[in-house]
Amino acid sequence: MRGPRILCLANFSARKIFTALKRKLIWIVVALIAIFGLMQCFNPARKNPPVIVDFIATNSPPPEIATMLRASCYDCHSRETRWPWYSDIAPVSWLVANDVKDGRKNLDLSDWPVDDT
Repeated sequence: MRGPRILCLANFSARKIFTALKRKLIWIVVALIAIFGLMQCFNPARKNPPVIVDFIATNSPPPEIATMLRASCYDCHSRETRWPWYSDIAPVSWLVANDVKDGRKNLDLSDWPVDDT
């Protein structure tokens, strides 16, 4: 008779521990959701300044090259960025905005120097 009683007490203790862990896990999940919600209030500005001198308009590359440049490079290296849907969601929005800012700083196809010679 002692065996089942000890087993029953052990189950009660494990159940109590499991309930306490479950409560802590719920609080952690709620806190993470609240932090994620607050992060959405601090999204960077996503702006496309006006185009000054466009690379494709001034240099007239072959159509295949122009299409490839528009598809591959213009989203980060021009002022004609098409912002993807996930650029609205922090913290990804911070990464995308920083990448576009760095891309425009290193090579801006919308502010291409004109050779008048």
